[in-house]
Amino acid sequence: MTGIDTQDRIGVICEQVASGRTLRQIASDFGVTSATVLRWVTVDDESTKQYARARELAADLFENDIYDAAMAVNAESASADRVKIDALKWIAARRAPKRYGDRIDHTSSDGSMATKPTVIELTAPE
Repeated sequence: MTGIDTQDRIGVICEQVASGRTLRQIASDFGVTSATVLRWVTVDDESTKQYARARELAADLFENDIYDAAMAVNAESASADRVKIDALKWIAARRAPKRYGDRIDHTSSDGSMATKPTVIELTAPE
């Protein structure tokens, strides 16, 4: 993937990030280190925003993967599925912490609207 201009390269990287690929995978395609890829996508404010948006979009894909994994749980696969789901939740929370991160109690500035985190517990059918 050499020989493309900077903006095209950033576009390709962000597209791949949005599709769920890791920085190491992308860096391997370019024949560079992950640090180099990070440097490319943070070269200016616009690139940094584009990269942040790509990470948020990837988190939405992981949300779908979590749902699919949860719907496929059965008694034999429950333990393995829990590990998979927990890993996907962790990744989604790191890619889009405002949407998928662990939340503590939030209260509006005037105190009128308080929310508590939603807790979802997965159990395998008997």
